[in-house]
Amino acid sequence: MNLNEVREKINVIDSSMKELFDERMDCSKEVARVKMATDDEVFKPDREKVICERFSEDLRYLVFVKKIMQISRKYQYKIFADNNILKDKFINKLSEDNKKVFEEGGELILNLKGDVTCENGLSVKDIMSLVADTSLNIISLNLNENEMVIKLFVSEEETSRNEALILTYMLYMETL
Repeated sequence: MNLNEVREKINVIDSSMKELFDERMDCSKEVARVKMATDDEVFKPDREKVICERFSEDLRYLVFVKKIMQISRKYQYKIFADNNILKDKFINKLSEDNKKVFEEGGELILNLKGDVTCENGLSVKDIMSLVADTSLNIISLNLNENEMVIKLFVSEEETSRNEALILTYMLYMETL
């Protein structure tokens, strides 16, 4: 096969993967709907552990599956946010300055703890992945053992403030 033929094959595979991804996100939407109706949490570490064990023999695919689960959870949190279910669940954990960020934009400061065992929460690596996948600007990041302080700039635009809200909720709900 020449390079163009390989690329054409990749294009076909990518299209098939897109269809499956959309189908998986439709399932995630249904999961979010059920969780909202039953007042359940999005993050289920035990469920994710079982899924990861199924693919533990293929580390490349396991990385892919973990990222898909992360994307799926973020999508579910957005559905929760769109239904006004997020803020009340964690707003009391935030400083007054952070609360203002969701209304006006500004500097968001997140104090988090990574779970070294990954039994009950996100690892530092997973936290970094979530933050890196946003359009928010990282001002600073300080890491001591398993504690992290992340400073992010959130613009006054509604999309930026909403992204910060979903990220903050996800991180607070999924870290120790």
